[in-house]
Amino acid sequence: MKYRILSDLELKELEPEFIQFLVSNGIDDSEWKKINNNDPDKAIELVEIFSDVVFEKAFKKVQFLELVTENTIKVFMYGSEKVYLIGIDSTHPEIDFRDRNVLTALASNFNEYKDKLKIYKTDKAIAENREMEIFKMMKDGCLVIDENRFKAFAGLYQASSV
Repeated sequence: MKYRILSDLELKELEPEFIQFLVSNGIDDSEWKKINNNDPDKAIELVEIFSDVVFEKAFKKVQFLELVTENTIKVFMYGSEKVYLIGIDSTHPEIDFRDRNVLTALASNFNEYKDKLKIYKTDKAIAENREMEIFKMMKDGCLVIDENRFKAFAGLYQASSV
């Protein structure tokens, strides 16, 4: 198993896709019931394979991630071979990035906060399989964000280096 097994709820949501997966592997409804009842290890193996297919497909679509802690925000852009990072670290105890109001204030009054922040940018080659790296990042607390959010942080980086 490459990623993790889908939960029962996730499997329920993906039932039509799972049925299609079984059919494409030559397993009809009666055969699936037989496997489920007589060979639970084989049934679990099929669900594991399907889970990996689902996650692989989903992670291929992920391009932007964000990790927010009390004192740090990191946004990542995943290319095919490199990952780009823009980070903001707070040096001020009153700034808690988990509070969305702080982010709004930061965006609208950047000059007021500029001296209390360390903003940096870097990149690195993807060390292993891109999708596995994204999986690990999400397991460690990263959330998927859109391109506009990443660009907003890129704008803050630009403003900080002026």
